[in-house]
Amino acid sequence: MSTTGESSITQPGLNEVAPKRTEFSSHNPHSHSHSGSYSAEGSSPAENDYQSVFGSPAAETSSTTCLFENEDSSGVYVSDVTDYVFNSPREENKFKDAILKHVQEVAGETQDPIELDHPINKVKLELSSELGMPFVSTFGQRKQETRERAPRGNVNLKDIFRLAEENAENEAKRRCLNKNAFDRYVWEHGNRLLITGQAGIGKSTLTRIIAQKILDKEMLPETEYIFYIKCRDVEFNQKMDLFDFLVKYSASDTVQCSAKEKIRILTSIEKVSNVVILLDGMDEARTDELTKSFVSKCLPNDVVPVSDLIRCLMSGKLLPRAKVVVTCRPRQAFLFSPEYRPGAAVQIVGLNTNSQKKLGQQICGRTFSTTYNIISRDSDLESACYVTVFCMILYAVLHEATMQHSHSPLNTVTRVLLYLLDKYLRSAHMRDVAINELKKVARLARCGFTKRQWVFDQGDIANAGISQPAFQAFMFTYLDKNTKLRYRIFEGEHRCSFTHRLWQEFFTAMDLMFFATAQDFDVYQEDFLEDRWEIVTKFMYGFTNAENVKFLQRQFSPSCFQPGWEKRKRLLQTSAECCLHSSTQSCVLLVQVCNWIQEADNFSFTQGIARHIPESFQIKGPVMLFNHDVQSINRLLHAAFDFLERSPVKNLDFEQVEFAGESFRLFANGIVGFQGAIQEIRLIECGNVKSVHVARILQKVERLHIAYCNIKSSEITYLKNSYAKLPQPRPEFWVFDHNSTPSDFGYDLSNTA
Repeated sequence: MSTTGESSITQPGLNEVAPKRTEFSSHNPHSHSHSGSYSAEGSSPAENDYQSVFGSPAAETSSTTCLFENEDSSGVYVSDVTDYVFNSPREENKFKDAILKHVQEVAGETQDPIELDHPINKVKLELSSELGMPFVSTFGQRKQETRERAPRGNVNLKDIFRLAEENAENEAKRRCLNKNAFDRYVWEHGNRLLITGQAGIGKSTLTRIIAQKILDKEMLPETEYIFYIKCRDVEFNQKMDLFDFLVKYSASDTVQCSAKEKIRILTSIEKVSNVVILLDGMDEARTDELTKSFVSKCLPNDVVPVSDLIRCLMSGKLLPRAKVVVTCRPRQAFLFSPEYRPGAAVQIVGLNTNSQKKLGQQICGRTFSTTYNIISRDSDLESACYVTVFCMILYAVLHEATMQHSHSPLNTVTRVLLYLLDKYLRSAHMRDVAINELKKVARLARCGFTKRQWVFDQGDIANAGISQPAFQAFMFTYLDKNTKLRYRIFEGEHRCSFTHRLWQEFFTAMDLMFFATAQDFDVYQEDFLEDRWEIVTKFMYGFTNAENVKFLQRQFSPSCFQPGWEKRKRLLQTSAECCLHSSTQSCVLLVQVCNWIQEADNFSFTQGIARHIPESFQIKGPVMLFNHDVQSINRLLHAAFDFLERSPVKNLDFEQVEFAGESFRLFANGIVGFQGAIQEIRLIECGNVKSVHVARILQKVERLHIAYCNIKSSEITYLKNSYAKLPQPRPEFWVFDHNSTPSDFGYDLSNTA
């Protein structure tokens, strides 16, 4: 098997489930072929075929990885991983068989937003070790540093565990006074890794791929035990020992072992270093215990609450030799107590522009150019496409809308999902299903969300009053029978869930805005700004849009709606105004509020909120701004600068902000497009600030101060030349370059003259 080339993330085609591999197979794994096999990245036939049709893609750096891929059949079968089982005692053999069967099933699952009748070739998904998380040192301590930060694509998949070890070593050098303390710290913390990223960006996909690569010996080939645990299934308050926990959630609670064998297996797991535990979706955990601080160390055979077991696993107090990977959305991840939050973190940044195009070409086929032009002309849609789930939905939906010559605006996520709902309601699957079933689905979603319940059994479906024909209708529908684009809302049979958490959050917002009583709305009103409600609240703002409301009013009878939508809309507007004006709100929440306002897509709504922006609009991190974040901020500022008689905003103050991707270019575009000048812009410790865009801002600002943004000497020269060409009166312009050397451009120019 080839091991040259980049490391890659691989997954079967979108509508495929990885073929089951028989553990006792006598086939030669290097001669057998199937579309779901995985291998180290080389030049695959699928990639060559793709390039022959669409041309060779733009060169990518070695830091990028792959999200979807169909390669040749060379690889290692699961049978090669599990051969050692046959030399084990019978009960341990049974235990290992169970956990391997579970992880095979999980690795073969697909949770893709759009299903096609053909597999998808690979596209690149970038990983970064540079997060919007708290920095270790303060502003004053950092100002002499040279920061060559690469916010996009600086991590290879094959290096993520080494990243955790290096992070622990660096921390140990700072914390530990002797070698014994150093070794112990690295031993406990060097195997813990946090994977974070926005909703829908591919966190669960990545963990399934890691699991598959471990099974195929492409990563950690010596692994003896691998446990995959979906945190949405875990009862965190239940008391059990480590063995029962691992059996229940990563094997099957039907596995029975004697007390003697149980102790022997636990001892083996505790002593060996080739154990991997994948904790997927910690933001879906039905507990707040993980935000609490210290918990005492527990032993593998101690019967304690599962929340204690999880915290000890995350901190290294339990099974310190095991490699533990935790996935979580960013805001929820940094609520974890530092006692347990893994010190090393990788952020899934998203699809770069080239990857978006490649994915769109495969979904849209011959209509790609038309669909791409629609997206590229709309900055909101364009910025949303870096998130994998949104990119796929947007291309598929806009492709279908283009084929049907639809003129409906699809410029927000709320509107896109409403469009999909419209397709459901018009499909043959829903012909004999009453529209009120949708209201029941919304209530099920809300009740589940508020209880942190993500998986439902048939009893839950029955209690919600959802009929079996309606439930089956929501299992799948065709968006376009010609191209066979399919979409599902529910998946599973005896135990089901929404195909993506976005759907549950979408229906939760729908229920709260239209169907829930005023009392139910008031119960949760104080929760809307909490981290867990981030996406639900986004959709609620989307439902303040009058056009979106009209769509639902066309579908439901008036009796379905609770009175008071206008009041709920005003409450959301007031909440946004308070957040913008409050000096105590976190910068992350401030950015999120801007995103929510944009989702409303209602200019009068936005203009009303813009009146309450403070004179100094401040985002003081640490925080990373993505393209869509900057677009949201620009939209709000645009309403203030261009459509208010007198803008309340005088200063823009950004400190410890990392501009990811093209976000600083978009920021500069917004500034240049505003009417009138801004008094002052400060950029302090901001990464990815490009001099070519800084030069464009100069014409729109009275004072511009840039400090510790890694502006190089060559860029200083470029900025001086650009500054000299400006007409009088020139702005006040200060820059500290990457060597912390100050430059007063106006003073320097007058002295030179």
